[in-house]
Amino acid sequence: MVLPLGLADFLTYEDFSSFSDGYWVQEEGLVTALPLTLGTKISLALGIDTPGRPVFLNYAREDADTAMRLYEALSAAGVVVWLDKIALTPGQIWKEEVAQAIQKSRAFIALLSTGSITKRGYAQKELRLGLEILSEIPPSTVYLIPVRVES
Repeated sequence: MVLPLGLADFLTYEDFSSFSDGYWVQEEGLVTALPLTLGTKISLALGIDTPGRPVFLNYAREDADTAMRLYEALSAAGVVVWLDKIALTPGQIWKEEVAQAIQKSRAFIALLSTGSITKRGYAQKELRLGLEILSEIPPSTVYLIPVRVES
């Protein structure tokens, strides 16, 4: 399976889970599924070589269960993931922490559902900041990974 990597082309959560024995490799703007585990394939696609540099997971509240499942799958595979429900602690100025996490992230995974793209909220602001960071990233680097969440 070869998928073009771009904002108009989405990987679904089901795409990730159906390739539990595969990994994604990017070559000339294309992402290809090859055999290995979920976390390993994402790690290889992102070229993650520094374990401390997290992947930011963006989602709308109605997709929180899907976000948690993806967080657990990636974490189990050794991918460091920044998820607000896990990373934020009481007393922190959450808006500043979220913005800082996006700026320091190795990649930005955006969970996109019908609900998340049609409503107003902080998830939209996070996505805009991720897109702003993307504009500074070399085109050959995987940074923004849109994931379509189907109802």
